[in-house]
Amino acid sequence: MSTATRFDLTREEIVTRFRQRITQADRTRMTREERELLTLLLKDQCISLHQQGEDTYDRLQDLCAAEKALLLEGYPAGSVNSVYLPAYTRLLKEAIATGQIKLTEQNSFNKSWAKRDGSETGSTQTYYPLTLLTLDKETQNQLRGLTAQNNNTRQDSLVTVELDAYLEQCEALLDSDEPETLAVALAALTGRRHTEVVSKGTFTATEHPYKLRFEGQQKDETPPFDILTLVPVKTLLPHLERFRALPAVQALHGKGHDDSGVTAFNTRVNTRVKKHFADLVPVLEGFKTVSIHRLRALYGAIAIHFFCPEHKNEHRFLQHYLGHLLDEQGQNLPNAAATQHY
Repeated sequence: MSTATRFDLTREEIVTRFRQRITQADRTRMTREERELLTLLLKDQCISLHQQGEDTYDRLQDLCAAEKALLLEGYPAGSVNSVYLPAYTRLLKEAIATGQIKLTEQNSFNKSWAKRDGSETGSTQTYYPLTLLTLDKETQNQLRGLTAQNNNTRQDSLVTVELDAYLEQCEALLDSDEPETLAVALAALTGRRHTEVVSKGTFTATEHPYKLRFEGQQKDETPPFDILTLVPVKTLLPHLERFRALPAVQALHGKGHDDSGVTAFNTRVNTRVKKHFADLVPVLEGFKTVSIHRLRALYGAIAIHFFCPEHKNEHRFLQHYLGHLLDEQGQNLPNAAATQHY
């Protein structure tokens, strides 16, 4: 049975509002609720096509092409590629996992894959919309080139942060009773993404005074690995345990980064970052404000300053502690490209 009857707005109503705001140059093209509803409506259409036996490549292609064209009317390609389209594919993966959509010869294909070290190859049956809801390769290559150019510009124009003052502010924020402010301090001092601090990660003391055992990485599933802390673990861990016991944080435990409650919390976290670090952390070229992601980059620089062995390559050192490529897994693999952003 269709789920569309549960929705307060139709797709046509959302599209009309969207285009009116574009015409009026309104900064808010769609509300978060409207974007979430659009993704649910598309999932509902895919499920309906499947139930009616009409989920052929042509029908799915038309459906996905219309959704991409709509988003590109009001949002830059970079945001469509990295933020909005992945929201659709996450929902469709859930629908497949729960059996609402079953993969057939009509709606899927075998997608080949290979591990980067060449040790294993294979293929996975893939639902067509999971690839149709992506931008074309040429656009993706252009976006990657623009990202690389911006990264290079920032790396060629580094700014200075006063180390002692910065760490003093981070430590001072550890005493806060406000969940969002405490999350900022914990993320800054552990180098973890704030979603991992809030809801996904587990942190366990080790014998090393500046290392925690971490599990629950947001982007890529990895085995547990050690992370460095910028203050002693015995100082940090009690605040982390106090943070996790706060009712507002317990309500988010185990939820993913795309959960609406986590998203709202993360928005408030970035507001606190601007409040507490605007005078300490300069805004980099290409950015409008200081964000929690910038503090993760600072963590990388400080971790190298304090802990990187003299004869260890800085990139190799940092990619392990950020979780981009673990030493025990990746000795034969090329360096992780993501690490250069930090």
